[in-house]
Amino acid sequence: NTGDWARDRGVYDSWGSVYAPLTLVFLRIFGLSQCYLGGGQDTSYYARACDWLGVFWLHAFYVIAIVVVAVTYLKTNRRTALPRAMALMIGLPMTSGLERGNIILIAFLCVALAFGPLFKSARMRWLALGLAINFKLYIIAALFPQLLRRRWRWFEGASIATIAVYLLTYGILGRGAP
Repeated sequence: NTGDWARDRGVYDSWGSVYAPLTLVFLRIFGLSQCYLGGGQDTSYYARACDWLGVFWLHAFYVIAIVVVAVTYLKTNRRTALPRAMALMIGLPMTSGLERGNIILIAFLCVALAFGPLFKSARMRWLALGLAINFKLYIIAALFPQLLRRRWRWFEGASIATIAVYLLTYGILGRGAP
């Protein structure tokens, strides 16, 4: 249970986590620490029943993602926006992420903001991608096509944002060195 490990100092040593510190800081902020007592696999069932705040925020971010995707689709193709948004959000990948309480929901939201039409500012797009990469490291693959498009400044800005988010959350958590 990542929520349990987010509150355990051995997250990188004992568990061998590959999560960047942002995920652990995020889980600490959006959940109730008293529900994560540690001590084994059966803790996750207790945590799910106890952490009403985490369950609330999980569903709130899911709804926010639905709204962001729907508005994004409305701006790009009004005629098919709502069916496409509904198909994406009730499809197996997103509902599986919701059921599992996977941080991919938050990373997805950040990617939609980074590459969608909702943010006009390049700096906000860079920050959104930096957050997404820090939530799920493999999303770094979305950064490299910018080089193929010769968008050097976009690549540099998003890379700097990624490093800045990492350093900030590393400072907050106090661990998580690569």
